[in-house]
This record gives sequence, C-alpha cells and structure tokens, in this order.
Amino acid sequence: MDKCREAFENSLGHTDGFHDGYVTYNPITGMYESNDDDYECVADWLNGALSVWQSRQAEVDQLQSQINEMAEVGLSQESAIREKDKRIESALSELESLHNKKWAEWKEQADMHSQGEANAYEHAMQILEKTLRGEHANS
Repeated sequence: MDKCREAFENSLGHTDGFHDGYVTYNPITGMYESNDDDYECVADWLNGALSVWQSRQAEVDQLQSQINEMAEVGLSQESAIREKDKRIESALSELESLHNKKWAEWKEQADMHSQGEANAYEHAMQILEKTLRGEHANS
C-alpha cells in the first residue's frame, strides 16, 4: 500500500462500509469499490476524499521540497558567512599586530613615522570594527 493511501485510510477513523469490508480498494483500478449496492455512495465518497487527500499531499510534498531547498541554501550561506568571519578576524588581527609593532617601534625609538603608522593602523581597525557593527563612520 502506498504511504499516501495508508495515511488517508488511517485518518478515516470508523467509516461505515469501509471498515466493515463493504467497500475495498482495488489496486488495479486505483479506486474504492463497493461490494454491496447499499455502500456505493461510500465508495464514491472515499474516491473523492482520496483524490483530494492526494492533491493536498502533493502540495505538502512540494512545500517540503521548497523548505529543504531553503534549508540547504541557508546552510550554504551560513558556511560562507563563517568563512568570511574568519577572514575578517584575520584582517583585524593583522592590523592589530602591525599597530602593536609600530607602537613598540615608536616607544623604543621615539620615531614619529612609526607613531603615525601605529595611529593609522589603530584608526583603520576602529573604522573596520564600527563598520562591522553597523555603525556609521561619522559617529
């Protein structure tokens, strides 16, 4: 039995005629058939209900497929963001290292050029950090 029809039949609860064996499913025709003329309307109702159920299940399957695709895209984007974050952290670390090196040179040699470079690296780090936090450069 296919899963869609199985779920449909499990959802029926107690349906007179179907659970009593007066209406059965014919896998060759793909339809419910009445074994008793008094239950012909039950067979018709079951065929209509199954058709609606299958249609709705197809919509659910389509939506689930879209959800799965979006989840894959989300995971892919998350991975790209993590990779980008690593590169940003590396750049900040390199700027900080250059700043510390030039600051130490300035402290050791009182070299104004080294002080200017240290200040420039520090300013670049501040601008980058503000930008990454979403703050405006003018603030």
